[in-house]
Amino acid sequence: HQKYDNRTTNLADALNGFNITSIINCPNSYCFMKNGALDAEYEGLYTVLLDEVARRAKFNWRNSFALVDPIANGVEDYSKLLAWNIETYDVAISWWTKTTARIREGADFPEGWFDSGIIMVGKKVEDESEFQFNTFLEPFTLDLWIMIILTIVFSGLVYYFLERLDHRSDKRRLENDPIQNILITGIAFTTHFEFHPRTNVAWLLTLSVSFWAMIVGSAYTANLASFLVVQNTPGLQMQSLDDAVLHGYTICVWKGTGVADTIKNNFKNGNFVGKESAEAALKGVLNNDCKVAAVAKGVWDTQKQDGAIGCNLEWIGRKHKEIQSGFVTRHDSGTKCSSLISEVFDIHLRDMLDEGFVDEAFEDYYQRLLGSPTCSTETEANESEDNYQLNLQNM
Repeated sequence: HQKYDNRTTNLADALNGFNITSIINCPNSYCFMKNGALDAEYEGLYTVLLDEVARRAKFNWRNSFALVDPIANGVEDYSKLLAWNIETYDVAISWWTKTTARIREGADFPEGWFDSGIIMVGKKVEDESEFQFNTFLEPFTLDLWIMIILTIVFSGLVYYFLERLDHRSDKRRLENDPIQNILITGIAFTTHFEFHPRTNVAWLLTLSVSFWAMIVGSAYTANLASFLVVQNTPGLQMQSLDDAVLHGYTICVWKGTGVADTIKNNFKNGNFVGKESAEAALKGVLNNDCKVAAVAKGVWDTQKQDGAIGCNLEWIGRKHKEIQSGFVTRHDSGTKCSSLISEVFDIHLRDMLDEGFVDEAFEDYYQRLLGSPTCSTETEANESEDNYQLNLQNM
């Protein structure tokens, strides 16, 4: 701190040669242990990023660090855990969510590297429809179709009897063929006028039949379009958490976390179900404990690689709020140097983000941990595109 104040070193190198104490939330999805210590084969994303910051800032953290498993220890208030972490150690290593309440308690957040934007996740809507030849009949009920057929037959017979009473009723000779009269009336149902009336009574009948056919044909066209729209409408019509709360849906959250606290502060009347972890919150949707889950975007990016989750759940609507998370130190007035640590971390994390190091670390993490995604994104994209096209089944 004195070297920086005396301008004998720049801020980026202010921790050169220092030993930094740290506490890592481990084991979890981003940190791996083996035989009670960090896994030598691959320690996880946290230490990859921390090692790179240490290399750039020229400090050492491996001489004094601790590992803590909040889930195994039954932690229910992560804000209290964070407060203890930064009071005891120089830096807390995890994807700590930046909240106003935590800043008030003295937490100092360097540049965030983890996307904690809050999203909704719900069950995928499966297309269970099958090809049926009689689908074109669906817009009308059975009794209505029967009434339409009876109306066509009755009107055709009436026109036939008019022709029998006066063969001049139509330009053609129809008095000997009742089936032809019914056929002409049926064609009128398709809004095609094939009558050739010459008497006033015939004109009146054909006018009424044509008007009836226009009304019924228009109603059929409108109902058919509506039927196709409803048939292809997803089950959950939500665009935001506001919609979920408004509908009274149960929402699974990882209890005690910054994401959960943020949501509960925004929606006092929400129906929330607290779960022990993000994975448990997502599986709560699969188990019908809740309608949707509200989780961090970065957590979803990781958990969806699991086939049981990624193939059965999907992101619904838009992000509720943009939040960046990452490492945390304690803010101070300059007496303990923890704010200086935060500033140094901030500089190097920004450089790592700009240079693409963080993205590469995430890509390597996904490949090491999960390999190729279980569900084909190409297939999902093609299915999404097909939903906007008129296909053979709809035709």
